[in-house]
Amino acid sequence: MPGPVRHVASAFVVPATEAPQAAVADLLDDLDPVQKAKIEKAAEDIVMAYEINRGWEAERVGHLKIGFDIRSLGPADTQTGYRDPVHGIRRVEVKGRKRGQPVRLTVNEWYKAVQLGDSYWLYVVWDPLGKPDAEPLRIQNPAKHLDHAKKEVVAARYYDIPADAIEQVARRLF
Repeated sequence: MPGPVRHVASAFVVPATEAPQAAVADLLDDLDPVQKAKIEKAAEDIVMAYEINRGWEAERVGHLKIGFDIRSLGPADTQTGYRDPVHGIRRVEVKGRKRGQPVRLTVNEWYKAVQLGDSYWLYVVWDPLGKPDAEPLRIQNPAKHLDHAKKEVVAARYYDIPADAIEQVARRLF
């Protein structure tokens, strides 16, 4: 039919081997921003406590949108104040997920992991709202160690506006 295309519904296709209820629940958790924020905050709280308990100075920096959530500084040399730029600092990307769920890094996070190398860490907290492990899983330089396992997901969202509509509106306005 001619005319504009309108979104009517979404469909999710899951393998028959997965329990449909569990798959739908996971998808809804991913789509619910309030639940996602609670999970992320709980995971970050666990990582902050972990870093502080090991004697490091941890600071939340996720709001700066710099490709990681926590900057953690190791103890400085007592005589010189020197901190090793690789081993004395951790730029930590925190992911909280239900146990067994895949972890998704944004393009910004992946590029930052590539750029920062060994000073970039991925900490994963399984079940942060339930019964999380005492220590997060930690991977130094995930771009190096997980490159073989990553799958790029290409998704774009944009709006196409027909040229004639632009010309018509522009003529009316000016």
